[in-house]
Amino acid sequence: MESTPENWLEFSAGQNTKANLLRFKSNIYLSFGKQIFGFLFFLIKSYGIKSLKTPKNDVLFFASTSNQYSVLNSIYKEHTKFKAAFAIPNAASKKFNTKDTNPYYLRISFIYIFPVLLLLLRRLFPLLKILWQTDRRLIFLRLNSFLQIYYWLIAHQVFLEKMQPKVVIMSNDHNPENRTLIEICKYFDIKTAYVPHASVSDRFHSLDFNYSFLDGQHALDIYKKCDSRRAPNSMIIDKRLCYLVGNLRKLEVKKNNLNQSKKFGLAVKGTDNINNIIYIISKLSAIYPVSIRPHPSLKFNKPFHILDKKFPGLVELSDPHSDSVSSFLSSIDIFVSGNTTLSLEAASAEIYPVYLNELSNNVNDYYGFVKRKIVHYFDTIDDFIIFHNKGNLFLPDKNGINHYWSSYNRPTFGNEAKIISNYLRKIVDSSYKLPSNYSIYNETL
Repeated sequence: MESTPENWLEFSAGQNTKANLLRFKSNIYLSFGKQIFGFLFFLIKSYGIKSLKTPKNDVLFFASTSNQYSVLNSIYKEHTKFKAAFAIPNAASKKFNTKDTNPYYLRISFIYIFPVLLLLLRRLFPLLKILWQTDRRLIFLRLNSFLQIYYWLIAHQVFLEKMQPKVVIMSNDHNPENRTLIEICKYFDIKTAYVPHASVSDRFHSLDFNYSFLDGQHALDIYKKCDSRRAPNSMIIDKRLCYLVGNLRKLEVKKNNLNQSKKFGLAVKGTDNINNIIYIISKLSAIYPVSIRPHPSLKFNKPFHILDKKFPGLVELSDPHSDSVSSFLSSIDIFVSGNTTLSLEAASAEIYPVYLNELSNNVNDYYGFVKRKIVHYFDTIDDFIIFHNKGNLFLPDKNGINHYWSSYNRPTFGNEAKIISNYLRKIVDSSYKLPSNYSIYNETL
């Protein structure tokens, strides 16, 4: 904890505090109660009478959200020549469908509650001091995620000692369950691998892995800029290899039948104002029906009920937990959003991507899609409606897409997961020779 304190292990809230807190709009005192009960519920879900029995494996896949899982699952399905296991926090076991991987739902024996409580008691006042000095709202709005750090510092040691993996691969580098796992792996000299689950930005942590399989040149350039974003005393991994493989989210988009009515897709995040969303939908639904795609972390049942009442028969919900990206994109003709990596995937599937600055939460062109001419920029929905009514066209720049997605429209396109699986085999077994057609650009940081 001395080398990497809590505000670096809960990286998003601890280092990108202002942006992270924007999505929390509830009363801070009410939220504080929710944070305490949330942490207690997490502990109840994370302990069992006995620790989970887990055999030894060469490669451990770790995911805690549906987005992370969908990316890693495509690689896991390709593994055949090495022993691998998929692990998911037991507290997240009901949050997304994992039937096709039969994962281990991680929980530890109740006997380990004592070292967790000891660590919590030892660090609680230093933690509160850090949070108070950073932004006192963190105590009321984000305490749960900071307290979970102490569980994961113990739990990861238990799991790793049992599984003894040669490589741990993950698809997130800033959540506390991931950052603690990274630090524990460094301490025990276990190699780590990383595949981003979405496009990256300069708010990210520095690359902290032995092997990173990135989407494209954009991700590598951004991570070079982020290389100083680490805890001052954190251990830096020597020779961090970066491979430009391409996007792992496999898309199977079927274009709308000409006889089908057209439809808008609208991406919604927690930072979006409901009144603004209502106004945007009122404009869009006057032309075509609207399929609303909330961010996976957003609880959207109540807002959708409001929208469904206000626009009967004109709106539908695309649930990211059950409706795949491919299925969603196959159902729409025009995709409207602020800052989201779904815009890149829409553009790659030749679906018209519209970027509304009023949905950007004052972070204009966060991913750089506007600059690279991948999405069509409009300040407001009214500006887009004027353009649309004139019947004008916009075509995304394919070179722009390639900057983010190195395999797009190239021979390796669609084989990204298989390529990474072969690299994992090479890491596990140094005598294995990679296929000659797997020549992927790489750099060492």
